[in-house]
Amino acid sequence: MAQIDALAGMFASSLSLSLVIAAPAVAAALTATLVCGLIQSVTRLEEPLLGFVARLLAVTAVLLMTGRWMMGKMLEFTLEIWRAW
Repeated sequence: MAQIDALAGMFASSLSLSLVIAAPAVAAALTATLVCGLIQSVTRLEEPLLGFVARLLAVTAVLLMTGRWMMGKMLEFTLEIWRAW
């Protein structure tokens, strides 16, 4: 029974970690989409490629800035799992 509780705890930790790791990229994509949509609605420009390029650049920039932190968090979690077993 203790192993099931440990697995449930690891599962919950992995879900929360994945949310924390994905949050910056998702927030950047959301912000880029909102800004691009606002600009397109003000200028009445309906070009879907602009939104895609804006999201791509925003997510790429965020991943370049936070990639080291993300990898550190994943490595820390992986080592924690290995030490627990």
